[in-house]
Amino acid sequence: MAQWEEAENLPAEIYHKAAVDGVLMPMAAGKSIPAEWAGRYPIMGNVKPEEWDGFHDFVIHDELNRVGGIG
Repeated sequence: MAQWEEAENLPAEIYHKAAVDGVLMPMAAGKSIPAEWAGRYPIMGNVKPEEWDGFHDFVIHDELNRVGGIG
């Protein structure tokens, strides 16, 4: 991970894995997922894109901060 910090970039396969695992799209979208993004990638917890809201966004950020995942 130190090399990722030095490079200030993540390997492309990390982004792909995050997308497939349902993390990337909600993280990129924020408090709501645009309709045109629906169905492109899964969303963790099987939340429907139209149901994703600020509460879900808060939970994902809270959980990632809890384990030191953002920053």
